[in-house]
Parts: sequence; structure tokens; C-alpha cells
Amino acid sequence: MPAVKLRSRAKELEREVERLVELYGVMGSLDELERIVNEPLEREGTVHFISKFDVLRLFSSYERALPIFPQLPLHGRVTVDSAIVNPERTLGFFLLEAALFEDMAALWNAAIQTSQAAAHPNSNYRQVKEATAFRRATAKAAFSLLEAYLNGIALDVLIMRNVPPEIEEQLEEWSKARGRPRYLSLRDKILQYVKIACQAQDPPIQESNSPPMRVVLEAEKHVRNSLVHPAVRLTEGDSDGKERIFFHLPIDKVREICDASAALIRQISAVIGPSFGDVTWWVFDRGEDDRYPEETFL
Repeated sequence: MPAVKLRSRAKELEREVERLVELYGVMGSLDELERIVNEPLEREGTVHFISKFDVLRLFSSYERALPIFPQLPLHGRVTVDSAIVNPERTLGFFLLEAALFEDMAALWNAAIQTSQAAAHPNSNYRQVKEATAFRRATAKAAFSLLEAYLNGIALDVLIMRNVPPEIEEQLEEWSKARGRPRYLSLRDKILQYVKIACQAQDPPIQESNSPPMRVVLEAEKHVRNSLVHPAVRLTEGDSDGKERIFFHLPIDKVREICDASAALIRQISAVIGPSFGDVTWWVFDRGEDDRYPEETFL
């Protein structure tokens, strides 16, 4: 290209960069932008998963590039493909708990379909076993979803605030003095993480005021422990019911666990407020056909 055209093109590019800097409120320097993109994250190919927390340090108006950005919690990820430049290519995002909700919903849809097939008089052993496997997988997925949502709240608190060492240990589930994990139960996470996020004196969500929490904790005791810690009992009667739950987990119980998990997430979100993200775009109810709708997976 002739020098005259190069200079003209350079000025056009300079003006376009200035426009984009203003449009998206670019605050980060070129070095900072490159450092974020070049961080050694585990990723496939050229797609980068950048936390909202990092993006906020670089842009003041990123919602103009990704409209859902304000609804993401601080630990949510923006996906950027550094190798493909395409004006029609939309930016993506990733939120662990939203992905786990999709897992639960997909497994439930499979569970209800296979359970209906297994209940047919002409069903075979394979159909019965497939239905049982999907019911077990759906129940486990519901508890994984709840754990991920609560752990995300804990991380966001650590990002947002300076907390006392004892609170930090709770949120990180790590004892610095002993140099080893200090795990919390699901119940303690619901009580303590929500209380810490709200900066409340007492846990705002407890069994006494949360029917979904009661359902979840009861199911954790009798269902989750049987599936995550399966055990054979030689004593007559299988007193804790672990084998019985493993072999026969009713579809109605799985439905109850899924519904309670979604309701509890909504209740927690309403209490801790929008600074921890908006759950309305990824938590869905089952439809009239007893399945999660198509928009759950979009």
C-alpha cells in the first residue's frame, strides 16, 4: 500500500480506537489488557474465560458489548476468542452454577422420559435401570448446583470485602493454622454464607422460615448421603436405608429435590441482593409437561 494510503488508514484506525475506548469505557492500559488475555488459564484453543471482576477493572461500560454483563456475579466469566475477529460473532459468558442448573434440568428431562418408559407394562430391565440411573444422577446434580451457588457467594464476598480471618476461613473452607481444609456442611453454608453476604447478625434463612431449606436438608440426609457415600449393610433391615434409596429413588422425590433447590436459590438471591448476581435468567421452573422448557438451555 502506498505511504499516503497507509497514513490515511492509520488515522482511520486511530479514530476507530478512540471511538471504541469511549464506547466501552476502556480504563485498562494495553499492558493490562494483554496480561489478562495471556494469563495461563486452562482452556481449549484460543477461547479465554475472564472473570467479571477483572473485566470491571478494565472497562466501565462493558454491558455495551455484552448486555447480560450487569446480571452476572463477580465470579462469572466472559468468554473471548482472541483468534477470530468477526463483527457478527457475539461475545459469550460462562457461569458455573447456571451450567449446573442446565445439567440438572437435562438429567431431569431424561429421568422423567425414561421413568415413564420403564413404567410401561412392556418395559425391559435395561429401561428400568436407565430410569433409575437418571433419577440418581438428577438428585446428585441438584446438590452439586446448590454447593456451586453457595461457593460462588463465598468467593464474591472475598472479592468485595475485607473480612476477619475467622470469616475468611469459613468462606475458603481452609484452616491456615492447620494448613488443611476445614469443610462446612451444606446446612452451615446456607446459614453462614447468606448471613455473611447480608452482613446480618443472625442467619436470615433458616429451617424455621424456609420450607425449601427443610426439604433440601432432609433430602441431603436420606438421599444425597446414600448416593454419594453408598454402603452395603449386612444387618437385617438396612436401618439407614442406603441400599434401598440407591436401588429405588422415586421420581416424586427427585422432583421435590429439584423444585426445592430452585426455590432455595431464589430465596437466597432475594435476601443477598443484586450485587451477587441475578438468578432469574438461569433458574427456571418445569413446564406443564413436567419438563424444563427449551429456554433453560439457551
